[in-house]
Amino acid sequence: MNRSKIQALFGLLGFGLMLVLAPLAPAQHIRGALEGTVTDQNQALVQGAAITVKSVSTGVETKVATDAQGRFSLQNLEAGNYTVSVEKTGFRKSITTDVVVKVGSVTPMNIGLEVGNAQEVVEVVSVAEATVDTTRPTVDGVVTPKQIENLPLNGRNFLDLAQQEPGVQVRDGGDFDPTKNQMVGVSMGGRSGRSTRIQVDGVDITDETVGTTTTNISNETIQEFQVSRSTLDASTDLTSSGAINIVTRSGSNEFHGAGFGFFRDQRWSSDLRLDKTKPTTEKPSFDRQILGGRAGGYIVKNKFFWHAEFENNNQDGQQFTSVPSFNQFTAAFAVPLDERLAGARLDWKINDRLSAFYRFNHNNNFGVTGFGGQNLSAFGNLNNTNTHVAGLDLTTTKWTHSARFSYLNFNNFIVDANAAAGTPETLDPAGGPILVRVRGAVQDIGPNLLAPQQTFQDNLQGKYDGSLSHGNHTFRFGFSYNHIEEAVFANFFGLAPRIRSTKNPANTAFADTHGGSGDPLNFPLDQIVVGNGLGAFSERPALGFPNGGTTNHRIGVYFTDSWKLRPNWTLTLGVRYDYDSALADSDLKRTDTLAQFSPVLGGFVKNDVNNFAPQLGFAWDVKGNGKTVIRGGGGIFYDGNIINNILFDRVINLPPGLGNDTPVLTQGSPLLLNPATGACMFNAKSFSTTVGQCGPGGVNLFAGPLRGAIGPAQQMQSVLQAVTAPLSASWPPAGIPPPFDQILVTEGG
Repeated sequence: MNRSKIQALFGLLGFGLMLVLAPLAPAQHIRGALEGTVTDQNQALVQGAAITVKSVSTGVETKVATDAQGRFSLQNLEAGNYTVSVEKTGFRKSITTDVVVKVGSVTPMNIGLEVGNAQEVVEVVSVAEATVDTTRPTVDGVVTPKQIENLPLNGRNFLDLAQQEPGVQVRDGGDFDPTKNQMVGVSMGGRSGRSTRIQVDGVDITDETVGTTTTNISNETIQEFQVSRSTLDASTDLTSSGAINIVTRSGSNEFHGAGFGFFRDQRWSSDLRLDKTKPTTEKPSFDRQILGGRAGGYIVKNKFFWHAEFENNNQDGQQFTSVPSFNQFTAAFAVPLDERLAGARLDWKINDRLSAFYRFNHNNNFGVTGFGGQNLSAFGNLNNTNTHVAGLDLTTTKWTHSARFSYLNFNNFIVDANAAAGTPETLDPAGGPILVRVRGAVQDIGPNLLAPQQTFQDNLQGKYDGSLSHGNHTFRFGFSYNHIEEAVFANFFGLAPRIRSTKNPANTAFADTHGGSGDPLNFPLDQIVVGNGLGAFSERPALGFPNGGTTNHRIGVYFTDSWKLRPNWTLTLGVRYDYDSALADSDLKRTDTLAQFSPVLGGFVKNDVNNFAPQLGFAWDVKGNGKTVIRGGGGIFYDGNIINNILFDRVINLPPGLGNDTPVLTQGSPLLLNPATGACMFNAKSFSTTVGQCGPGGVNLFAGPLRGAIGPAQQMQSVLQAVTAPLSASWPPAGIPPPFDQILVTEGG
């Protein structure tokens, strides 16, 4: 069988797998392309010109020939610098240097040959930065290696590079969710930034639970950084909000490296306090040291290459609190941050057509946050992420084939961090755990109510991207399958119950008669919150845990045709299909009680399986000189649903014994009930240390100060957790209604 038939068979096999197996949803195109025409001195098209494209860094050569219309097209080229040679009998050899191919973009080239001896050479230096993509309708931009090296980034977060593109802003990940401190989100065109798709070397690193990224990477790792803002390419994975596409550095035929050190203290930091006199006129203490570097080269010249990066960030700052009602809590406290980033890549150029690579990245960070102002309850956010990516690329005259396989392991923990911050760990005189709040005076003092939490996410992704250049058509197609498995546990109020009061004239007078209003424990009780000690958000197993899991099978397929109707007019047609198996609780029948509010709320939730997304776009090179391009397009685009949106819905429709529950006791609802039997265990208006004695004769905790409620609240939480534990061990408990029904009954909701 000849080579053309083999390539056709390879392409048909890949396309057939896409249609039959339909298991994959690729990301943005992770490489670049080079397209153009060859003409003579009279602007006549030159057929059969031999074109050689050589990578400056690795020496790999790709060869094609112009077609009957003088066109050539090279797809699936690595981002980087190239030398393009054109030879044709009867013409001088043309060599164009410094040709830049950018990630996800098409670099246009129009080469003119001069009549003469083939031994004579005409050398042209390309104006790399002035090149405009004249064929794609997508509105995007690329941050180049030069920009990455020269731009000063405060804190060196890699996603800050996206702000080089118009209409793009970065947001603190902590605005999305407490688990995303030390991370940032990328907002495009005013969108939230949660669902912006983030990919490195073509594989997904997006946090499927709450959005944005699962990992940070060093800027030393990044070769190029593409930001797609609108009219997204059909190859872009599930999003309508925008996408980030990052290509990492690799080694070359030269040994190269760089090292850096950034040092900063409070003299070069802004004081963000509105009142710069409280609690002191001195600026908050601050120092940051970021050290790192990169190195790369070859193992076997023109064959095996390596690259490695490392970065360490040690930061020590202060957070001021301002609690005028209780001046003893107005002070400066520590907010340490430590982060380590490491990565390495191996590349194997098997031959000029076939190449392979493997990359590993590691990120570990811990930061203290969650307090300040009137809040003294600190928590720490710990992230540990490892990613592995392997790739295989085959390029021939007309066909290109790319395969990617990846494994991502993300682990997030929220822990109490009062010891690390220096904030009070408890106000209990006996040293027991208690969380105290006085509304209007102090937010929280004691163990943080968000802790402990754990989020685990594993991605196993495989994908294929292919292309075929045929005449004035460039067909691109692909498929990807992402096995997303995660487990989430959030044990709210798991470390301590909370007792609460409110500052007002009457309560201040009460405190003055019970030891003084300068101590929050002297204010009268108006609420108790206890935690049941559990935190699983589903009954399903995952990642070795017996419950708390969600497993999503993400499938997608796409096909596009880039049709060059005229030399300066390209029409792009495409279609994409996406499917997610578990972004709605379609396998769980909701409690019948919901149907009493509306019949449509009862029964099962329907999973959306009709996500077909047709697209149409154009690119018009107005004068045909590659300087002014008008782009346009439209289509249907689907966005993903973060798994966090369905977790709380699921847990209140399941019998108790797995999910977190935080009963709230007030004067109007003072009873703490047994979640298994519904019987009263404690009555906060008639409290007795004897479990189940809820009648008259007990102590009305709401008539006394917070100090007197510390022991009872601790006992109530201990008993609730002891009663709930057996339900978890023998779940599901028979005949016990789900929490939604119980809440309606006990809290009159």
